[in-house]
Formats: sequence, structure tokens, C-alpha cells
Amino acid sequence: MTSDSHLTHPALEERFLQPKGWRWHMFAGHNGEKLRFGTAFPKHTIPKAVVIILPGVSEYCEKYFELATTLIDQKLAVYVLEWQGQGRSHRHFKKSPHKRVSNGFHRDVKDLDIFIREYVLPSAVHPEVGRLPLVILAHSMGANIGLRYLQKFPDVFACAAMTAPMFGIKALKPVPAFLRLPLTKLLAEFADCSYAPGEQDYRPRSENKKAKDSMSLDPVRSNVHDAWMQFDPNLQVGGVTYRWLYYAAKTCQIVRNKDFLKSVKTPLLLATAGRENLVNNRSIQRVASLLENTTLINLPDSGHEIIMERDEIRNKFLKSFEDLIKTNIIDKKDSIKPF
Repeated sequence: MTSDSHLTHPALEERFLQPKGWRWHMFAGHNGEKLRFGTAFPKHTIPKAVVIILPGVSEYCEKYFELATTLIDQKLAVYVLEWQGQGRSHRHFKKSPHKRVSNGFHRDVKDLDIFIREYVLPSAVHPEVGRLPLVILAHSMGANIGLRYLQKFPDVFACAAMTAPMFGIKALKPVPAFLRLPLTKLLAEFADCSYAPGEQDYRPRSENKKAKDSMSLDPVRSNVHDAWMQFDPNLQVGGVTYRWLYYAAKTCQIVRNKDFLKSVKTPLLLATAGRENLVNNRSIQRVASLLENTTLINLPDSGHEIIMERDEIRNKFLKSFEDLIKTNIIDKKDSIKPF
């Protein structure tokens, strides 16, 4: 992992390191390829719920250690999943492991279903209370996949929260809506797994201050993404390809469909970032307006990575997340089914 073999982690504050009781796991996805996930449970107490963290594009489990510790302290169990193509999960190309490609986001939904049904549900039980309620906490691309899962499997999760959800891509905003899918499909057919404009193999965010600041202005949290990737090069991911861009545009079109949204019944919390440069906030607002039982909050001073932002921003979202769990789980005792 690193030339300094005696080191087990990058030089970060304790809060960004592996929580006590953290365990690593691997499982086979829909195509037989391996995916990694991590788990942690609060000690000496029954978890109020099990939170499934679904990361955004290029993210990995270690980046969520601080959040995991925060949730564990709130008596919540935590699972973090790494999608195929990032983290230490399967990479699509051995010779070009940094390229972020996609073969369709429905495949990620399949992986998520295997993960939930074969690994989360069997362990999310307690002999005294029975099955523990499940909660999604998803970011960006993970939120898109999570929403598609909630539409397809409506009875699995008690509620869900999503930060800067990828319901539209800001870079495609200038393109007329009716042209976005055929244009990206045409580009994918000709350029396929070539990097999209401005994309390349992994490059530290510190080399592009504007891009770094668009993610988070927290002076410490904004460095965590690169710190782990530089410590463990196996975590490094580059930019997206034309193929990824096409399937991303396609999945965004799916989740904005009115009939699709009418069939989503799970209580939701959506959060938008005011300094957003990656996803389309207008798409998020439109989706929120068509969903039932949904709360939308805007964090005007936040960059794209709300959970990695300054305390006043991060804590505002986490307070809303805590309220979501209280309303839909703690205040509804019958949501915990007898074992």
C-alpha cells in the first residue's frame, strides 16, 4: 500500500481513521466480480437502525470513516459499499484501472440488491427486537442508484437521505434536454472508454484549487479524499469516460420520469449545495416536487461534498438526518418487526 510499510494509515486526525470495531468484507456482484464493503456496530447497545452509505463516483469506504464514527456515536450501525470501478472493488480495465466507466446503472442496482438481501438483511437483526430498520444515506451518484433501488424495492428501507443527488448533470445543462441522451450515446459509440473532455487518470485535487474548493471549503476535510488515495494507490480513480457519461445521462432521465417518481413512497431527505459544480440543482428541485413525503433543504454555502464540509454546514444536514430517523423510526416503534 505504501513504501512506509510500518504505517497503517495516512497522517490524518484520529476522527478520519478506522472506527473501533470496523470490519472489512468482500462479496460477488451480479457479474461475479468482487465488491468491497465495511461495517461497524455500536458497542453494548441495540442499534436504533442500520445506515447503508452509498458513495458518489470515485469514492471509497475510508473517506466515510468520520461519518461512520459520528453515526456509531448516535447508536446507529453502519455499512459502506464500494461500487464496481472504484475503491478496492473490481475495476473494469486491468491496464487502465483509473478509468471510470459504466455498463449501465441498472447493474449497480443489481449489486446493491445482492448486497442488501444477502449480507445486510441477514445481519440486521437483534434477538430482543427482531429486524432492525434500514436507512439509506447516499451521495451524488450513490443517490441516483439508491433512488432506483427504492423505486424497485419499496418495502426494504424505512427512510433515506441524499446529499447533492445526481438527478441531472450540470455539464450537460447547456444541451437541450431532448438531445442529451442521443448526443451522449453517439459520443459513447465513437469514443466509448476514452476520457470525456478534461478528464484523465487520477490527479490530486490540490493541483486544481478551483475544483477542490467546489467540493469543500473545510481546510481539513477537503484533504481527506487525496490523503487516502495517495497513501493507498489502489484507491485512486481518474475521471469519467464517454461511456460513463452516456449511462449517467440515461439514469438521470430515468429518475426524473414522473411515473417513476410517483411509485417512490419512501420518506426522503434531499440536500442541495449552493456552490454546486457537478450535479444540476434544478433537476433535484424538480424531482423533489414530484416525490411524496420528501423534505428538500438547500445549503447555500456548501460545496458538492456536503458531508465533508465545514461543521456548521455538515451539522445542519446531520441534524436533518437525525430528525428524519426520529420521525420515521424512533417515533414509529412498530416499524421494528418482532423476530
